[in-house]
Amino acid sequence: MFTAILSTGLIYIVSRMNCLVFDTSTSACTIALKASKGIFSFYQVAPRKHNTLMLPEIEKLLLQAHISVSELDYISYGVGPGSFVGVRLSAAITQGLALVNNIPVIPFSSMHAYAVSVFKAHKIPNISIVLDAKVNDLYVGDYQYNEKLGLLEVLNESSVKTPNFQPSQMSELYAGDGCGLVLESLEGMKVITTPFFPNAKDMLPYIEQKMANNEYMDALDAQPVYLQGTENWKKI
Repeated sequence: MFTAILSTGLIYIVSRMNCLVFDTSTSACTIALKASKGIFSFYQVAPRKHNTLMLPEIEKLLLQAHISVSELDYISYGVGPGSFVGVRLSAAITQGLALVNNIPVIPFSSMHAYAVSVFKAHKIPNISIVLDAKVNDLYVGDYQYNEKLGLLEVLNESSVKTPNFQPSQMSELYAGDGCGLVLESLEGMKVITTPFFPNAKDMLPYIEQKMANNEYMDALDAQPVYLQGTENWKKI
């Protein structure tokens, strides 16, 4: 009983916090702000315009919520994989805002955010994302819906050489621009070719869970990270 009450208390406290979430790893420029006055968001597919859109749009959302940057409890950003320039921009903005104001940072996988968008559209509980990482590499992620939490969980995220790609035995749906490179391996499986992009607003429940689990880091450690080989996330 005590654990349940404590857990409920954590969730309640988290829900009262001000949280800024954004991702610039794809062509979509996406920002969400959760504050006491509600949820405010910006989403625009604008290739190569992220550097001109991000800071002005963040400022607009803060004005709408009637709070300042210093009143943010957390900043959460998509670490990649994705556009090299995009993930570096996201990390730079995070450091710029968080360091000055001493705000904790919560990183999240941009590929996981991509999978969440796919899940929201198709409601299929077992999903794999295959992204073209160029130079004959693929970013591959497997995800499964947890009914108890009501969240799509990360099972695995890695990078593989295209010829070494093996489909997951659990996945019911494949999505991503890398699927076209391995169609022979995906024969007979459901493949979505429609492009999807992360949406920061969809990631708010996931960030709240990370907050409740104290999965945050110092702003100095907010760096872009990439998947290398078959190992886990690595900073560059």
